[in-house]
Amino acid sequence: VVQYAASFSAMSLRRILAERSGTPKNNFNFRVAAADACLALTGFEHGAVTPFGTATALPVVLSEACLALDTLWMG
Repeated sequence: VVQYAASFSAMSLRRILAERSGTPKNNFNFRVAAADACLALTGFEHGAVTPFGTATALPVVLSEACLALDTLWMG
């Protein structure tokens, strides 16, 4: 989860997750899920997905900038 105006680097996230987990970085492949897979995994329609309260437990990565906020609105 990143703030809407923030930039996101999938390569940097992949590197950090690999370092912290000990999992090879090539095992991480970030992409947008197809609409049917999105609905099956999350219970939400494409375009209306929140990272919390999904039908399937999914890992969530939250940026440090979001942690510094008093309130985090999603929608």
